[in-house]
Amino acid sequence: MILVTGYTGVIGRAVERFLSPEVEIVGLSSSNEDTTVECCDIRDLAALRKIVLHYKPTAIVHLAGVKDIYRCEAEPNVCHSINVLGTKNLLQLSNQVNALFVYISSDYVFDGKNGDYKENDPRNPTQIYGRTKAEAEELVAQSENGVICRTAGVYGLDSPRPTFLEFVINNLVKGQSLDLYNDLNNSPTYLPDLCFGIRKVIELQKPGIYHVCGRNSINRYEFGVEIAKYYRFDPAYLRPTAGSQNESLRPLNLSLNGELSNQILGFCPSNVVEALARISSDYPKFL
Repeated sequence: MILVTGYTGVIGRAVERFLSPEVEIVGLSSSNEDTTVECCDIRDLAALRKIVLHYKPTAIVHLAGVKDIYRCEAEPNVCHSINVLGTKNLLQLSNQVNALFVYISSDYVFDGKNGDYKENDPRNPTQIYGRTKAEAEELVAQSENGVICRTAGVYGLDSPRPTFLEFVINNLVKGQSLDLYNDLNNSPTYLPDLCFGIRKVIELQKPGIYHVCGRNSINRYEFGVEIAKYYRFDPAYLRPTAGSQNESLRPLNLSLNGELSNQILGFCPSNVVEALARISSDYPKFL
């Protein structure tokens, strides 16, 4: 049995769909909107203990956290209590039941000065969100059952909230102009690839750091143009703009290098063009 925190989010729902045919999934969320999941604030160790000891999961996939970088700057204490102390609580309980602890981390643990970051490159986050992710990573790295799984720019369709892909498609369908950053690079990751990578990490049962990410180093404008070209929209609706002038908290180049992780896990995530081709068959109702 696998316990998934942040279950009601984009990745949490996808993990459940991807893994549930093979293994029982129990979702955990701080929201009580969904009565099919366990409702618990991960900062509440006592309440969390009751849930973990009741189910005794063989693995915990930890997705919950504050991800809004601007909220983290505005509410640093809240951000730290959820992203770091909440992770500490879960990690303590996972060790108690001897469960594999899979921590889903972020490219924001790097400073973005160089890009092409490998698994063991030094972390140097430049904003509070990245610092809390790096601090949580340190906790996980000290555990015998801890796995750090970094990803970036997750996209797909049919999610609880629109990802970048659906955001761009919706604008193009309406013929609306869209400003997209052309100077902030990352490695956008197709959601099913991330889920498959998580499954491989769980199967491998080998603690360490893994980069489960797309193979492109690409900016949002380039990505948007690929979407427009593939689905035969007019890319003229997309206008390049400098994100560095408007998004001071976002590093310039957060591209990840996942070659070593791909070798260890035995699979190769899609690049953007490959993923768009897969989406045509995975989600035909949208296109």
